[in-house]
Amino acid sequence: MTHKRVSRDDSDSETDASQPCPKRGKQPARTSNEQPPSAAGPSRPQRKVGASRNKALVSRSAFDLDLPNEGFALEPVHDRLVMKKGKINPNPIHEPPRSKDYTRNQAGVFDHRICDPADDATAEFIDDDRFQSLFQLDYYNSAILCKKHPVVPQKWIDWQHCVNLGCPDMDKALATLERCGFKDLLTMQYPWNTEVIAQFYATVWYEAPSEEQHEIVHFRIQGCNYSVSYGRFAAILGFGPEDLAKPLLRASSDDVLRGSTDDVDLSYCYYDHASESDMFTTHNMKKYYRYINLLVRQAICPKIGSASSILSNVKTLLMIEIVTKKEFSNKERDEYYRPVKIDETAKKKRGRKPSKPQHQSPPQPQSSGI
Repeated sequence: MTHKRVSRDDSDSETDASQPCPKRGKQPARTSNEQPPSAAGPSRPQRKVGASRNKALVSRSAFDLDLPNEGFALEPVHDRLVMKKGKINPNPIHEPPRSKDYTRNQAGVFDHRICDPADDATAEFIDDDRFQSLFQLDYYNSAILCKKHPVVPQKWIDWQHCVNLGCPDMDKALATLERCGFKDLLTMQYPWNTEVIAQFYATVWYEAPSEEQHEIVHFRIQGCNYSVSYGRFAAILGFGPEDLAKPLLRASSDDVLRGSTDDVDLSYCYYDHASESDMFTTHNMKKYYRYINLLVRQAICPKIGSASSILSNVKTLLMIEIVTKKEFSNKERDEYYRPVKIDETAKKKRGRKPSKPQHQSPPQPQSSGI
């Protein structure tokens, strides 16, 4: 099996922050006269988080930036698209390779996401118009179709309910999210179709960007190939070119373990008495940041399921219907989410709940023998 990596201009493209960074080499040992870096720091724990900050990007172009994103009618698709197992060609010229299970083999997925499936030599083994390669078919059958709930439902935030809580920290969090352009994403209600979302995640692959060109997202729905640039995708969600030019931030515990990015202090999110083990959790995190994390986790990136879980992602289906100019039927609706006010004084109960004592009948008086 051969793959061909696609790129607009390999000579002029910069390293994408979304791609895995090489591991950092060993640091030189400190001499006996050198002081450790933490000696001059504050007394509270300083947990560093990996982050990559790119300089403001130049204005990039794409083939679809001038296409309309609203004001046109969608062609209704009356066929009820339901999930069904991908078919293998029963009479291939050559013997097909063994099917792969991608439920836990997420590391093997990355290479296929940056390669054009049209160059894949395994197309002859497929008898299903939805897919172009054995990888796409195997990923659909193993990582998506086998699950009882293949698509993780997302929720939309009841914004007015959050305002009515009357919590200053919640009000501050809402103001920050609205100022950064997240309100429409958090409150968006858009019915989604499970099969369309599944086909998108099974067939999606990415064409690398360059200094002049946006990254391109390619996907396949019902046997037809489509593509959309990052610039147009952002415009569909209500973001402009100025948003794409902002610094790219990435922060996760995995980056810290790899040591692959510059260090940025995140201890400001926590109270002074927070310990090292509290970092990257909500324990002893300030309420303002807890509310932001809570709302984003529910509506944009739910922390549910395994790495192979896919989201209902109403934003993705909105993009798909605008790009394909089709309106799919058999849709499901997301539920609303109404958070409760965080009480930092309440103690969390841990461990198993005590079992209820079994009912015992009162002792009967013993009869005396005659």
